[in-house]
Amino acid sequence: MTQPKPNNYENAPKDTNSEYNASISTLKKEIIGYSENLETKDHYDKLCCIAAREPHLFWETLAEHFLVWDKRFKASFVEEYNTESMLRWFPGGKINISANCLDRHLLGEYFDSKALIWESEEGSERHFTFLQLSKAVCQAGNALLDSGVCLNDIVAIYMPLIPEAIITILACNRIGAIPCILYSGISGLALAHRLSDCNPKLLVAADGTLHNKKFIDLAVNINSALENIEFNLPVVLVEREWNRPIKVTNHISWNSWIEGKMSDLPYVRTQSEDTAFMIYTSGTTGKPKLVVHKIGGILVSCHLTTLWCFNAKPGDVLWCTADLGWITSLAHVIYGPLSNGLTTVIYEGSFIGPYCPLPWSIIQRHQVTHWKTAPSAIRALRNQQICISNSYNVDSLRLVFCSGEPLDHQSWLWIQDQVLKHRGFMVDGWGQTETCSTMLCSLPCLALMKPSGVGKPLPGAHMQIATGSGNQSNTGHTGLLQIVGPWPGLMSLATIISPQNPFSTGDLACKDHDGLFYIVGRNDNVLNMSGHRISLAEVEQVIKQNSDLLDVAAVARKHNIRGQSIAVFVTTDSFATDIDKLRLDLKNIVANFIGRYAMPTEIHVVSELPKTHNGKIARGYLSTLASKVDNLATIDNSMIKNISILRKLEQEYLISAHLT
Repeated sequence: MTQPKPNNYENAPKDTNSEYNASISTLKKEIIGYSENLETKDHYDKLCCIAAREPHLFWETLAEHFLVWDKRFKASFVEEYNTESMLRWFPGGKINISANCLDRHLLGEYFDSKALIWESEEGSERHFTFLQLSKAVCQAGNALLDSGVCLNDIVAIYMPLIPEAIITILACNRIGAIPCILYSGISGLALAHRLSDCNPKLLVAADGTLHNKKFIDLAVNINSALENIEFNLPVVLVEREWNRPIKVTNHISWNSWIEGKMSDLPYVRTQSEDTAFMIYTSGTTGKPKLVVHKIGGILVSCHLTTLWCFNAKPGDVLWCTADLGWITSLAHVIYGPLSNGLTTVIYEGSFIGPYCPLPWSIIQRHQVTHWKTAPSAIRALRNQQICISNSYNVDSLRLVFCSGEPLDHQSWLWIQDQVLKHRGFMVDGWGQTETCSTMLCSLPCLALMKPSGVGKPLPGAHMQIATGSGNQSNTGHTGLLQIVGPWPGLMSLATIISPQNPFSTGDLACKDHDGLFYIVGRNDNVLNMSGHRISLAEVEQVIKQNSDLLDVAAVARKHNIRGQSIAVFVTTDSFATDIDKLRLDLKNIVANFIGRYAMPTEIHVVSELPKTHNGKIARGYLSTLASKVDNLATIDNSMIKNISILRKLEQEYLISAHLT
């Protein structure tokens, strides 16, 4: 094993050099002080400087101060070179996620504070204090143990955003089992594939949910999955209040499962390097893959990114709209807020629709201080053209955080003008399933927020933009976004991350003269057309300059002459749009800003674009549609959330293609 490379302070004789000890003590105080109150750019710069100069001391100090350890770790991280190279975070340490999210608050002033608020489309609410949530988690933990679930056993969780889902995840963490979180919107076959892949000992699920006042019967998917796996899988089922035409076979109800179980349960002193959870990536770039994260690393990254990015304090109320089954829900719905002593709000259903409560009413009633949502939701709300200030009081809101895709200029300004009224912060950020939590963010302390900009690397995050040859790209030039240093939230990898061996995120990015990063698109979102390499993301960015557009998707389609050509799908906020003029304007924009060689051959104005369950446009489906596949029924649409629009979209495309 290769030990951490000694730094300047470690080279000093600790027992004789008082200056060395004083320097260490001063650095630790600075790390803790600036992290607790990241208020200015000077604080940010000093933290980044210490993290770059003393990475081991930096992460060691933060982990030890902000989390509760049952056994101290031997080192912050260790680079190990055996048959496989790997980076180990906090080796030798013992720590429990559930204890850090719940138990730590029971001994202080927050035990009776609100930990969790759940609300549904129908207006039902359930509130949990930290003490009440702790008791519910212990009950579920005892039920898991009685069901034969042991240390490192996998428990699959297939539920919408309801309290039982969060309780089950934390209960698994409490006893050292591994929750595998599956999005409730996937189909029965997609569920079967994931169950066969992760091979759980137990499935905890719900039999239904509401979306836009429509009952979604999950029992159909559960039965289909059970029929298509090759092993017997016990099922614990949260039975909802609505009438259910279909029953799940051979299950035990949640209420029966926890009935009579003790509300007290000592937590397992899990190893820092044990698995915290398993989750599948989005299917926008191909077949979903299973990503595994470790306990110590993700808990440190979730806690600190919530502290830094939201600038939140105990007693604040954070509402993150991410659905369960996507990494943001774990980082900024469960682990980050609860470990920081915040109140986390979860909402089951849709808040965009004719029969749904608007988010402003939820923010007003629960006095939400921090709101994290997707840019697609912001654009949809902007399109409703509701005067928020006349109908709702959202003055409690201090920060709006958007992530998942670039936020357009018009929506960014709309949030500032109509929602925050320039009294709070509009924050953007970047992270992905592999990193667990945010790594780039336009932190409030930087006071440097620009539309579409995802900010700067967080303290301790080492990022670069590289050209195809591996050199760092110049300001304003697009390149590959890479991680070039250790990050505690990064998924388990059989390699050591360094500038010489970077981790490629798969995203294209650029930096401006202020050092702010901008995500341009995916590295694989590039096509070859008549010998020209064209970034579809760049085409989208140019087209988005038209302020009448809501969503834009540029995709590659097969072309008999050129090999590939560009098809563009757009939605507009004006029903009176002159479509022929719009098509011409958009082609001219591309010709003017990129060149005529990059002009789309087709531009289709449709009423709605298909989205994946985490709000991203399903470009793969659009590409297949534009390539005129004979049998569209053969396309896998299991990852598409608004699947009901596909037939209408296909009809609109056929009409548009005929007119184009």
